[in-house]
Amino acid sequence: MPGGIVLDASVMVAWLMPDESSELFEGIGRSQEEVLAPVHWFPEVINSLIIHHRYGRLKSNDFHNGCRKLESSFPYITTVPVTDTAAIAAIANPYKLTAYDAMYLALARQERAVLATLDEAMRAAARKLKIKLWPA
Repeated sequence: MPGGIVLDASVMVAWLMPDESSELFEGIGRSQEEVLAPVHWFPEVINSLIIHHRYGRLKSNDFHNGCRKLESSFPYITTVPVTDTAAIAAIANPYKLTAYDAMYLALARQERAVLATLDEAMRAAARKLKIKLWPA
């Protein structure tokens, strides 16, 4: 059954950072909706944590806590392959998005799901593509 919430890495990373709050992620957890992400989601999130740790934004303890939180949330997120290259390019090119970001929008469109993102460029593209946003 189509629907659910496509979770962009930006929302998860904000939730994992000790100095940021992501009420958006907390709301998704309470929503009872299926949470979806493209297959590159996990490496994208863990890479963000690694980069924040490498450049001193995350202390070692916070990095390890973030990794544990990420691992504990992973079973609740359904990763979905997004392989329609034409659809990805049709979103990435006109909206000046990376293929990685366009995949979130393509997945939301494919599954008729809403998109949860903190990325303003992705939010703007979603509005133009008539993809619902979480929160609206």
